[in-house]
Amino acid sequence: MDETEMLAAMLKSMGKEGKDIAKEISGILIDRQTKSLFLLRLAEFKRETSKLKQPPKLAKVEKMVLEFITEEKKPITRDGLIEKFGKTHRSLQYETHASITLNSLVKKGFLGKSKIEGVIYFMLPEDAVSHTLSVMGKLAQDIKTEEDILKICKDTGMPPMTVISVLNEMGY
Repeated sequence: MDETEMLAAMLKSMGKEGKDIAKEISGILIDRQTKSLFLLRLAEFKRETSKLKQPPKLAKVEKMVLEFITEEKKPITRDGLIEKFGKTHRSLQYETHASITLNSLVKKGFLGKSKIEGVIYFMLPEDAVSHTLSVMGKLAQDIKTEEDILKICKDTGMPPMTVISVLNEMGY
């Protein structure tokens, strides 16, 4: 079976969702401009997903912060991080550096963030997704659309692959 036949079989096995995907792709491939743009985006997507096979590198301070949050198993604020490490790690005594460190861990998918009563808390990805789902009034099994996933990404700050992975662990 060649790649074309394999793709057709996969799309057929997906039922209505597969038909919808095939319809969208067909519509894109008909026009030369949209086809070119699609192929560019597909190449970008391939590069991005190839990075997933290599775990992101963490700086020493990021490792230390991540280990602390993982061991504590409770959310932390930027100010809480400064209070915990500001005296022992000089760079973390500054709000800007503490924020950069925490947000870097979020961007890399090691942490998520949630706003609770006006304060931003940084927490393990599972906790961030759970909190966002509760705010949305949904369970992982209720997530049906890309819009829902993108909302969770926006609210938690985490990359889509991290959100999808957490949702899958939760029974998505």
